[in-house]
Amino acid sequence: MAEKLEADLRHRLEALSREHPDERLAFIVTLRANAKSTSIEKEGMQVEQRVLEPPLLMGTMTPKQALAVARLDSVVLVEEDQGGVHALDAPD
Repeated sequence: MAEKLEADLRHRLEALSREHPDERLAFIVTLRANAKSTSIEKEGMQVEQRVLEPPLLMGTMTPKQALAVARLDSVVLVEEDQGGVHALDAPD
């Protein structure tokens, strides 16, 4: 099973959660088919945009919130949104 967070992003978020815990960063969260966004919003993501297919949420979270979202069963992938091109195919 593929990781929901790339290792370098996970390490960066862990460091930021200690050094700058309240800093909000932009993320793209890929959801499993038919998953609801409720649990992601409950973890603290401020959703700014939704895409139905593939199911994506775009918005901001603190590093700690992003780490928590990556542990949710409804989540396939968490990427930092740096305004570039992102993969739309979720890893297997």
